[in-house]
Parts: sequence; structure tokens; C-alpha cells
Amino acid sequence: MKGFNEYQHEAFEFARYRTVFYPFMALGEECGEAQALIAKSMRKHGNLSGVDKHKFAKELGDVLWNVAACATEMGLSLADIAEDNLDKLKERRANGTIVERTSDS
Repeated sequence: MKGFNEYQHEAFEFARYRTVFYPFMALGEECGEAQALIAKSMRKHGNLSGVDKHKFAKELGDVLWNVAACATEMGLSLADIAEDNLDKLKERRANGTIVERTSDS
């Protein structure tokens, strides 16, 4: 598996958009496409059993590409973002903000 920064660098080689704003706007669209797969399964099955994992993974890949492009356009490192996020989550858990996860189908 590639590291975050290696992925970010390689993924940006595919950045061919006319305006720097594109990945920021497309990020929401791609998240919506991933959410739609979840919503459809919840509507039909009442749980996640109907989610086509292959399609969902492809949508998450599009989300990841747009996150990487947004980070690159802002001069940020995905690895640094990931590390800072984990630090924030650890602090929240230590403060009792994050509670044990419940099991959902």
C-alpha cells in the first residue's frame, strides 16, 4: 500500500481541471454518490446488507482523490492531515467525548 503522501503526489498527476475550485466542489458531489448507495440499501433493506461494496469502494476512491487534490491545492500533506486527525481523536477519547461504538447492522 502506498503512503498518503505518495498517493497524493501520484493522484495529482491526474488533476486536469480548468479551475482550482473544481476538487473542492466535486468533493461534495462524490460524497453524495457514496451516501446514495448507503441510502438505497437502508431504504430497501433497513441496513447495509444491500450496499454493493465494489461500487462503494469506487465512490470512496473518488472522494479520496478529491480530498488529495484539495489538500494539494492548499499546500497540505495528506500524511500530516491524517496524523493530526488521529491526535485529535485520541484527545477526544481521553476526554470522554468519544464513547464506545454500538453495533448496527
